[in-house]
Amino acid sequence: MRSILIVLLFGVLLQAQESSNFVVLEPEEEKTKNMSVQELPYQNTDLDQKISGIKKEIEKLGEKALSLEEIKKQRAQIPASKNGLFLGIMAGSGLVNNRYEYNKYNQDNNVEGSLPVLGAPRDFNSLIGMFGGKIGYQNFFNRYFGTRIYGDALLGWGHVKSNGKNVGRNNYLLAALGKNVGRNNYLLAALNLDMLVDFRVHKKIELGGFVGFGFGVMLFSDQIQNVNLANVSWQSGQTEITRSLYSNGLWKHLLQIDYMVNFGVNVAIDTKHRIEIGVKIPVSQLRLGLEKPGNVSYTHTEKTKISENQSKVSISSGNEAIMSGDISFWRSSFFIIGYNYLF
Repeated sequence: MRSILIVLLFGVLLQAQESSNFVVLEPEEEKTKNMSVQELPYQNTDLDQKISGIKKEIEKLGEKALSLEEIKKQRAQIPASKNGLFLGIMAGSGLVNNRYEYNKYNQDNNVEGSLPVLGAPRDFNSLIGMFGGKIGYQNFFNRYFGTRIYGDALLGWGHVKSNGKNVGRNNYLLAALGKNVGRNNYLLAALNLDMLVDFRVHKKIELGGFVGFGFGVMLFSDQIQNVNLANVSWQSGQTEITRSLYSNGLWKHLLQIDYMVNFGVNVAIDTKHRIEIGVKIPVSQLRLGLEKPGNVSYTHTEKTKISENQSKVSISSGNEAIMSGDISFWRSSFFIIGYNYLF
């Protein structure tokens, strides 16, 4: 009996030993499924050859084939490449106008003892040619939208016309020598804030536009020859009064604040070069009280009727300062074309 038990026990132990050494083999599909991508054997040789051929064609065109990670990295760097300091030059043109109405201020404000407005208003206008520059900083939030802040200055001059006729001589050489001619000078220096938008139409070309607001200081002066402003007459009782007015310029200088809207379109080439066409639209102007108007020379003639056949005539002349309130100033929108270089 004991011998039988020993044999049975030995058989059980042997069976347990064989079970511990047994290895379960997974099917080939299961092994492949559990392997990482890097461990998988590359089987599609045709696709590999096609990709290699496409890369070679791209390189023949002078371009570099980029991986997806490289493309994502470059796209992330685009806004940074569009940010930075820029310098620019610009040229433009626009119309400025001064409207003179003798004694207008006194009449509008009911100043006691003021004489009536004499004669029709007189307009002095000029087409101004301008040039200038700008400096500022631009910052893009993404590939398409950005802002910029910058200062710019425009200096210009033009020949003067009065009521449609030329005033003086259009001779800039004489003006440079300090001679009186019919011309004026204009300066506008402003601080601006614009919104920018760009859309890529080619690998190195972007089309877009800008809109913004600016304010700055405007300085105006004119230099014209002796101009007949008015020959006017009026009746005061038995006295007929005639006055002739002449001026060598309405402004020695006019200084005021100019508020404007900037609007335009642009093309950016290779990010660094930006060509712009736009306008500076005036919104309002604020006089600072620092202006200095010119002078008017006059001949004053009084003819007083003494009797039916007799009259007394007295003639006087003199000079008086033009009242700045008798002059209204406005400017048109300025057409501007410019070039900016981004550092």
